[in-house]
Amino acid sequence: MGDFLSFCTMITPFIVQIAFRLGVLGVVITGFVNLFNHRIGYGLLLIVLGPIAVRVYCEILIFFPHIRKDRWQQTVIIHNHSRI
Repeated sequence: MGDFLSFCTMITPFIVQIAFRLGVLGVVITGFVNLFNHRIGYGLLLIVLGPIAVRVYCEILIFFPHIRKDRWQQTVIIHNHSRI
C-alpha cells in the first residue's frame, strides 16, 4: 500500500490489463452470438481478429503517454538550446 500511495508503482498497466481481458471476453462472446445468429463469417472474424484489435488498442493506450512525454522533453531541450 505504501508503494501505491507514494507513486512508486503504476496502476495504469494493471487497469489496461483488466480492460484487455474484458475487451477480449466481450469480443469473443459477441462473435459466438453472431455465430448462433447465422452470421458465421462475421462471428468467425470477430473471434479471430477481435482479440488482436483489442490488444493493439490497449498497447496504444499504454504507448501514447510515452510519445507525449518524449515530445515534451524534446520541446524543452530545443527551448533550452535556443537560449544559449
